[in-house]
Amino acid sequence: MITDFKISWALKFSDRKQTKIMLTPDMMESHEVSTENNKEIHLFRGCEIAGKEFEVRISFRHDGTDLRYGSIQCRNNRGKFFMEELHFPVITANVTGEFKSFHGAGQGWLITLSEKEYFTTHPMRSLQMTAGFAGNQGIYLDARDKQYNLKESYWEKIGDRVTGKITHLLPYRKGRNAELKFECGIGLFEGAWFEAAKIYRKWAETTPNFKKKFKKNPMREIGIWAWNRGPGDHVSDPIIKLSKDAGVPAALDWYWWHKNPYDTDYPEFWPPREGKTKFTQTLAKLKKAGVYTQVYVNGMAWDMEAPSFPEGGMDSVVINQDGSVYGIVFNTYTKRKLCFTCGQGKPFQDRLEQVLANIIGTGIPGVYLDMIGAANVTPCYNPAHKHSHGGGNYHISGNRKFLERLHKRFPGTVFSTEDCNESLLGCFESMIVLHPSCERLASSYHAGVECVPAYSAVYHGIAALFGNYAIIDGIPPWDPLWPDKDRWQGEEEWEKLLPDQFCCELARTVIWGMQPTVCKLTMEQANLNGRYGEFYRFLVMICRFYYENRDFLYDGDMLNPAGFETETTEVKFLQRFIFTTRENGKIVSRDLPAVLHSLWESPAGEKALFVINYTGKPRTFTYGGITKTLPPRSAEKILL
Repeated sequence: MITDFKISWALKFSDRKQTKIMLTPDMMESHEVSTENNKEIHLFRGCEIAGKEFEVRISFRHDGTDLRYGSIQCRNNRGKFFMEELHFPVITANVTGEFKSFHGAGQGWLITLSEKEYFTTHPMRSLQMTAGFAGNQGIYLDARDKQYNLKESYWEKIGDRVTGKITHLLPYRKGRNAELKFECGIGLFEGAWFEAAKIYRKWAETTPNFKKKFKKNPMREIGIWAWNRGPGDHVSDPIIKLSKDAGVPAALDWYWWHKNPYDTDYPEFWPPREGKTKFTQTLAKLKKAGVYTQVYVNGMAWDMEAPSFPEGGMDSVVINQDGSVYGIVFNTYTKRKLCFTCGQGKPFQDRLEQVLANIIGTGIPGVYLDMIGAANVTPCYNPAHKHSHGGGNYHISGNRKFLERLHKRFPGTVFSTEDCNESLLGCFESMIVLHPSCERLASSYHAGVECVPAYSAVYHGIAALFGNYAIIDGIPPWDPLWPDKDRWQGEEEWEKLLPDQFCCELARTVIWGMQPTVCKLTMEQANLNGRYGEFYRFLVMICRFYYENRDFLYDGDMLNPAGFETETTEVKFLQRFIFTTRENGKIVSRDLPAVLHSLWESPAGEKALFVINYTGKPRTFTYGGITKTLPPRSAEKILL
C-alpha cells in the first residue's frame, strides 16, 4: 500500500572547488500557490544560497487522468554558486510491504529495496521513465524530453518511507537561470512495470523516433543470430549449418576478426587478424550461404596506451569534473584502460570513419558499433569541446550527426549498436541486448536485478533486438592473444551441472520479442545427435518458432502478461562473463516460472499467447480458462 504521497523538488549547487550544497523547498523564504490558465502554480522565492531574488516556479497541469504533468523554472540566481543538478520530480511516500524500484536501463531493471536503508540510482539510458511498486500500486515518474538530455533515476527506502526522483544534470556554468523545457509525468497508478511502460508509451508515440516503427527494416527477416568470435572458418561454419538445419535466414555478429586483442588498442582494428584475403573469402562464403554478417568495432572507446592516442585522443575523450580522463579497464588480462569518447569527439570519429572505410570496402553488409547505444551517459568537462560542460544532450546530438554522416558516406550499410536505446532510434537497424542472461552476467550488471521487457513493451518493432549470453557448453570464448596463464583450467561438464540455463536464456530472448541468439556456437555443438544434441535441437526449434511468428514477435505489440499461472522450478546459473576469473565464478540458483510466456497482438488484430517450456520435464500452465501441459523443451502459440 502507498500512502502520504507528496511531490517536491531540489537543487544541487556547486562551485569550482567542488563544494556541494543541496537546496530544498523548506529552505526558501516564501511559497505561494495560485491558478493560471487552468494550471496549478507554485512559486518559491528567496533563499540564502541564491539570494532574495531567486525564484523556483513549478507549473502542474491535469488532463483528466491520474497523472499530473509538471514543469519547473529556476530564475535570478544571484549567489556565488551555480546550479549543477535539478531534481524534479521528487516524491516521497509511505509504503507497506515489499517495495521494488524500476529503472529504464536496458530492457528494464526491477530492484527490490530492503526494509533497511537502501538506494538505487541509474542513468536513464533506454527509457526516460522510472517507477516504484508496492503490491499492485505504483508510483510513476517520467521526463518527456525529446532532446534526451543527461538524467538519472533514483530510489531510496528508509524503513517504510521511500523517496524517488529524476535528476537532471544541468550545464556546468554559473548560470542565473535553469529550466526544464519539457514536462515530467507524475502520479499513482494500479499495476506494475507493464502498466508503467504503457503509460510511457503514450508519450513515446508522439516522438519522431517512434514513427520510425513504420519504416521497413531489413533485419526483420533474421531468424537466428550467432555471436561468434575468432577465425573465419570457426565462426562461419557453425552458423551456416544452423541456418540449414533450422531452415531460417541467419546472421553472424563476428568478434575478434581484428588484428588487436579484444578491448585493447582501439580503434586500430584494421587489418583483419587472418589477413584481408582470408577475411574477404569468409565473407563471400557467408554471403553465398545467405548469412548476413556484421563485424565488431568499438564506437566510442580509445585505448589510452594505443600508439594513435596522441593523435587526437585527449581532444576526443570524456573528461571528468576533476580533470581526469574517464575510462574503464574492461580487460582484466591486458589491463588496458579504454577511454570513453564524447559525442563531440571529432578526432576519434574521423579516425573511426577511416577504419570503417577499409572494412566496408570489403563489401561487408553491416558493422556493429559497440557502446554508442549504452554508454552515452557520462557528463563531459573536456575544455577542448564547444558543448556546455556537465549536463546536456551533446553525446546524443554528436553521435546522431556522426551516424548520419556514416549512412551518407556508406549507403546501404546496416549499423548495429549495444543495448536498448530510444535516443538513437533510426540510426541503428539492430541492437544487441544481453539482459536475457542477467543471472549469468551478474558480475557485469547489478547483482540481484530482475530484468523485465519494458523496452519491448514501448518500442518493439522499430529496431531489431537480438542477443543474450547463452552458451551451450557454458564456457565463454577465449582470445588467444590474451595471456594463457589467466585462462580457466579444469572445465566442468557445465551442461550437466546447469541443464536449464542455456534453454532458459534462449526462451527468455524469444518471449521478450527479441531475435534468438546463440553465443560461441561450434561445429561440435551444431550436431543434433552429439554430446549437446538436446540443446541444439531446442535451438533449432526455437529459431523456427520465432521465424514463423514474426507477425507477432517482431511486428506485434506486447499485451499485459498478467493472469498467467505455472509452477516454479529451481534453475542453476553459472555467473561467468568473458573476463570472470576462476575464483570469481560461481553457481547461483533462482526460483523461476517453469513456463515462460508473453502475449502479443499482430498488426492484423489477432491476439496470441506464447509459451515456452525451457525445462527438461513436462510443465503445466493455466491462462484465461486454458490449462495445458507442454512437453519438455517445447514452445507453442495459442490464438486467443
